[in-house]
Amino acid sequence: MIALSYTSLSSYRSCPLFFRFKYVERRKPTLPQNNRWFIEGAVVHECLEAGFNHSKPMDVEFVDSIFDATFARVFTEQRSRGVIIFMNGETVDTIKVKTKELLHISIATVKKLGMDVGDFYSEYSIGTYREPFELVNGLWIQGAVDWAKNVGSYMTVGDFKTSKDMAYVKAMQLLIYVLALEKKLGRKVIDAFYLMLRSGAKVPVRLTQDQRDEALRILVESDKGIKEGRFEATPSDKVCHECVFRNTCPSSGVKYGPKTTSFGSSSSC
Repeated sequence: MIALSYTSLSSYRSCPLFFRFKYVERRKPTLPQNNRWFIEGAVVHECLEAGFNHSKPMDVEFVDSIFDATFARVFTEQRSRGVIIFMNGETVDTIKVKTKELLHISIATVKKLGMDVGDFYSEYSIGTYREPFELVNGLWIQGAVDWAKNVGSYMTVGDFKTSKDMAYVKAMQLLIYVLALEKKLGRKVIDAFYLMLRSGAKVPVRLTQDQRDEALRILVESDKGIKEGRFEATPSDKVCHECVFRNTCPSSGVKYGPKTTSFGSSSSC
């Protein structure tokens, strides 16, 4: 049984063969993944979660007190899963400074919107790898909702984004969370948004019944394809360029070595 997350669903829809390599065969990547871009996001999310769970409203001094240990652990974990390729002039210390600045901006954004008070959930699980949630008959999902709040008999849902790039803001991710929360908790979700932590902008997601139905259709269709073993490759410059199996994949027309990246860099750690 494979429980779909938003990430694995996106992988299948991008290239089913990549999905097979990563999630079915669990192949070891032939190229190391650059995990530089996951550091800030992981640290900020973990510190915010701890802050939400520690007190209402959030205690900034407490969050600051756990920052160093959180950064060190996340950096070590990301390096163990791939490589950390520095941009020109970067060091561990400069990344750490940038991350703490982003954390303080994020806390200020959360407090300005009053998201650290009231009856809310932080990192609410809609299913895990070992204990997934059955959304519909035979369709299992996993994931965690960054923030959800009860508003009377309804709910509002938010997902935090540390990226500056709106390309990573996809309605499908929140729609999966909405479908799961409505079934698990029996509450209608009337508002869903992405919170861009750097700017404080809220990006709303439409929650019409048609949107819900289309999200469920995509989930069911993808799950069916996986169960039927439909893992045809869908190569393209973008898909193959970002693939850690590209050097050995028979369908890839893009072959790059481990230190050739789309953004350019000079050293790794």
